[in-house]
Amino acid sequence: MHCCLIAPAAYDASRSENCFDAVISYEQLADAIATQGSDRSQHRAKLIRYAISLARRSYVLIPSDEVTHMWGRVYEIASASYPDLKMKPPGKKGSESIWISFKARLPPNITIDWKITKSVVDLSFWPSSSQKPVPVLDLTELGAFADKAGNTVLIRIAVSSPPVKWADVTDSQIHEALTAATSLLRFYQTTPTAFAGSAVTSTK
Repeated sequence: MHCCLIAPAAYDASRSENCFDAVISYEQLADAIATQGSDRSQHRAKLIRYAISLARRSYVLIPSDEVTHMWGRVYEIASASYPDLKMKPPGKKGSESIWISFKARLPPNITIDWKITKSVVDLSFWPSSSQKPVPVLDLTELGAFADKAGNTVLIRIAVSSPPVKWADVTDSQIHEALTAATSLLRFYQTTPTAFAGSAVTSTK
């Protein structure tokens, strides 16, 4: 018996990455149905895509003052002490804004992500990225380990768990996470042999 998650492509499947044998997006499902070629299958695929578009439009951000304040603290510390991460000024954030991404000067579809409630910082190589870590990679010195979330390949560093109210994360924990993020960035920049594929220069 296998358990499969079917969800919109935008869903953060990494939250449940250890619970499912496979993850299929509604978009993939619609494409598969459409390949059957009949008028009925085309209609069914169109209905699924329409439902996806409605779900996207129906999302309404409900700002959380405490989460917005926490993101502001992270931005201030990142801007002052970790400028290479190039964190963008955050706007209003909702209560589920538990994932902070740093694009730095990384190629497209490669990001550094602090997943606060999972207590990890990841160097994430998304499915469409031009590079992936080589299969056998010694990450001991970095203090990291290889992992996957669906089709996304990760180089992951564990950090301290946040408080029960995760938005009350301390400045010390913020520094710890941003230090880990910077270590991952440096590793990517200085160890080109660790990654297969061609590097693509990112836009500013």
